[in-house]
Amino acid sequence: MTTRLTVSEPTISKLLKFNSLLFSLFLVIQLGIVKLFHLDSLEEVMEFHWQFVDSSLLKSAPLETIFLNHAQPPMLNLLVFIFLQLPFNIYQAFIIFNAICMSIVCLIIFNILSKAVNRFIAIIFSLTYCALPSVLLNVSYPFYTCVSALGYSLIVYGFWKTFHRSKIGVVFFVIGLMVVNNTRTSFTFLHVAILITLFIVLNLRMIRHNTPLLLVLAFTGVLSLVVPTKNLLLYDFFGSSSWINQTVASGWKLNAPLGYFPTPEKIKVNYPDLVCRNIHTQLDIQERKSNGHPNFHSCLVLEYSKILESQGLDGYSLGKHIRSIYGYTLEYLSLPDSYMFLNNRDQIWFYSELMKLPQLSITLQLFQYGGTYSVRFTLVLILILLAISLFRKPDEFIKFSFLLLSLHFLTYTLSEGIESRRHIFEVEFLYVILLPILLKKFRRGDVATLDRRNHNKIK
Repeated sequence: MTTRLTVSEPTISKLLKFNSLLFSLFLVIQLGIVKLFHLDSLEEVMEFHWQFVDSSLLKSAPLETIFLNHAQPPMLNLLVFIFLQLPFNIYQAFIIFNAICMSIVCLIIFNILSKAVNRFIAIIFSLTYCALPSVLLNVSYPFYTCVSALGYSLIVYGFWKTFHRSKIGVVFFVIGLMVVNNTRTSFTFLHVAILITLFIVLNLRMIRHNTPLLLVLAFTGVLSLVVPTKNLLLYDFFGSSSWINQTVASGWKLNAPLGYFPTPEKIKVNYPDLVCRNIHTQLDIQERKSNGHPNFHSCLVLEYSKILESQGLDGYSLGKHIRSIYGYTLEYLSLPDSYMFLNNRDQIWFYSELMKLPQLSITLQLFQYGGTYSVRFTLVLILILLAISLFRKPDEFIKFSFLLLSLHFLTYTLSEGIESRRHIFEVEFLYVILLPILLKKFRRGDVATLDRRNHNKIK
């Protein structure tokens, strides 16, 4: 008879207390450094980022403005609506929420590394990640970057737990999928389908006879179709965002009569006979927000997107596309924190430069056309180690990590990767997790499997 090891209640209580203390430490560090360096200077970002809808419409008609929006999945503006109900400044609410998200990511890094390597390494790497300039700058940045990083980390942690025979891992996995799917326009129902398929295939022995888990995964796949189906029924296109045609046209350098991101007013002037065929909310007919900035959620932008779709691959050049992919790849691997809009960057300059040293950045140029990139050699090294490990009997977690990173990389470099150095932040935590795991494996000369002797102890 097989005896199944269980975790006693006192042990669970100790683990919860320890994780709560760690979470509090990560939270205090991030909020403390943000205040110390006065990084909370990005409130005006919410005024001009097109992804934010008009706050006056969020107050007067929140449900239709959030859930009938054809340009953006609901998560970001749902968060803004919630923050508007709080009794303090919406920007400060964003900072606190972002810090909470990233503290959970740090906790996931710690929990995986403490099992895969050891607790000391787990503390060092999770604290280092917590204090990276890219993390601190994104905590200060009122946008969806920290939410999507949390979603990706839950996907990875869910797979890790399931890989170690814990059924609760499926819960983390599907929550992560739904968070990213409802936050990022680039994370479509196809991404959900691919990751669910990988999850099932790589955990086949545990999942194939477990009908409830398979039903949960299937239901999650169906949920990922809700926003695209809504857009098909109301706006005559199937997808999570009406901006996909502009994004692809920009990334592939296709012909665009008014450029890739024209304002509703510019579209109206150049296409005076253009008629909006689908109007369902005030957001659809508004050309400018109440703050004076263009409303890129307008039905005119949707109609222009359909014009670009009707042109197909007009203007496509394989040579241009290859150069773009090369540039997007360098962009993807470049130091991320130089992108941000900080007014007081000089206050973090020395710290930021100091933290660049372990990332071993090297400067590369895009052919003779210009464009200089500070490529992080540390990331390249991790990718090389990861690729080598695939030829030496890798375990399922290594396979899943490689495939997830590849999916993320291809999503941006093959479409529109102008801001890839910002988007890689979503999965940057996974590089932090993989580095000590891969180094340990290569040091031991064993890349076959992660230690499975503690499977029954991990719940």
